[in-house]
Amino acid sequence: HYQIIGLMVYTFDGKYLGKIESIIETGDVDVYVIKGEDKSEEYMIPAIKDIIIDINLESNKMVIKPMEF
Repeated sequence: HYQIIGLMVYTFDGKYLGKIESIIETGDVDVYVIKGEDKSEEYMIPAIKDIIIDINLESNKMVIKPMEF
């Protein structure tokens, strides 16, 4: 978990969402809490392969494909 906190999160089309601030452990699937740059926006992203496209620890970056509603 310590490697995930602080990663910069982008959507697959290049939009910057913010940094992972914390991880909520639910027992089933972890949930990444992402805070936007101005701290007013918060996103909760489940750590599942359908959403997490790439994690690159060397570039401190995660790429996601947000769920569509």
